[in-house]
Amino acid sequence: MVPWRADAGFEDQTGKDKADWRVGWRRRWWRRFPALALAFSLGAPAAAGAATVTTYNDRSTWESALPAGVIFLEDFNDFDLDSPFRSSPVDAGAFSLAQVGVDASSSSFNLVDAPDAGGNNAFFDFFNLDGTSYALTRVEADQGIDVDVTFDNPVLAWGGDLGAMVGSENLDLELFFDGGGSTLEQLLLGDFLGFISDMPVNQVTLLARQSNGDIGNGMNFGLDNTKGVLVPEPTTLLLVSAGLTGLASSRRRLRH
Repeated sequence: MVPWRADAGFEDQTGKDKADWRVGWRRRWWRRFPALALAFSLGAPAAAGAATVTTYNDRSTWESALPAGVIFLEDFNDFDLDSPFRSSPVDAGAFSLAQVGVDASSSSFNLVDAPDAGGNNAFFDFFNLDGTSYALTRVEADQGIDVDVTFDNPVLAWGGDLGAMVGSENLDLELFFDGGGSTLEQLLLGDFLGFISDMPVNQVTLLARQSNGDIGNGMNFGLDNTKGVLVPEPTTLLLVSAGLTGLASSRRRLRH
């Protein structure tokens, strides 16, 4: 019996030609099993310099472009008490919020604001989108105040609605990748902020910058109705890959 070879139908080769064939096979395996190649490419970290990130200021456009994956939602409505994240992180389920830097100007901000809890809620009602709990947020690069959104598991997309943007600066995102490295993305002001990345993201930092990139003096806004897409787990990818490969094999058998 002649052993099966990936180049069955070609003449047998010896010596250097056979060695060249082996090298060629290793280089071409991904063409023969594209689903398996996809699983490896999504499951393994890549260099941050290769990342492609798209930012959005319109929710419907972002929603229509979301990649496949497990979706999580966080509208902060489980919070019935004000929960500041100025000095320690606040767990919001699939992610945590934490202020970076300390300054008196943020003393009334950077908390999950629960309207039923009393306090300063009436003064900040115009940041609230729907009368329910939300993240009352301030970032100010001049004072070194940023807000970190740290995900429990890497994501390919994340976004949220913005309420009453107050300030003369841009709101920017710095994305930190699972494979190392980061990228700074400037956002266009709107009633939504969101991104989609082709590389897993572990953390997003919200920060303020002037339109020319210089340090600004602050931006206040409400953040609510957030949504994210988790990176598919490698086992899920391999199961999908095995199914697609099996389907392709079945189709080949039917043709013959």
